[in-house]
Amino acid sequence: MTRSVLRTATFDIEAHGDIGDSYSMECTALTIRTTDGNKVYYFTGGEDDIREGCEILLTYPRLCSFNGKGFDLKVLAKYFPKNTYQKVRNTPHYDLYQEWLRRYRSRMSLENLSHATLGADRGKFTLDVSPTALWKADPPKFRAYNEWDCYVTHLLFLHVIVNGYVLANLGKAKRKFYPESLSRIG
Repeated sequence: MTRSVLRTATFDIEAHGDIGDSYSMECTALTIRTTDGNKVYYFTGGEDDIREGCEILLTYPRLCSFNGKGFDLKVLAKYFPKNTYQKVRNTPHYDLYQEWLRRYRSRMSLENLSHATLGADRGKFTLDVSPTALWKADPPKFRAYNEWDCYVTHLLFLHVIVNGYVLANLGKAKRKFYPESLSRIG
């Protein structure tokens, strides 16, 4: 692993509320997986718990996510300690979804990239209800769902570090995708 990624925090959230206004949504879970010691943190159960997770994110010099810039950080904005949200917005952030969107101007799912690149299948982590319904009905399955997203995002990040690309299934063909922002994450 290159030195530049030794202190990176990969994160994923689950949220509920008005999807059209991510700043007003409530975070129901936050998972953080780190490259230093491969620690995993899981936060749920209320505002104070989510705030604790946000404080951990602030301690990392690099972030990694799948649409964290476009969604997750906006939801988390109100949970960061006062006057620190701008700091986390300015933290070097590798966002695989935003990379894809910028390059191809089309949407791509985490499931597609993880299956094509890693052979990882959601399997038992597939939802037959909304994450919010699962959060209320089956908290352990909800946690596993959130942790799975964070885990495969983390593995995709490491795959890009080691190999320089990820794969996407496009119909019957696979396409190599070479993200550009890693050179800027330092």
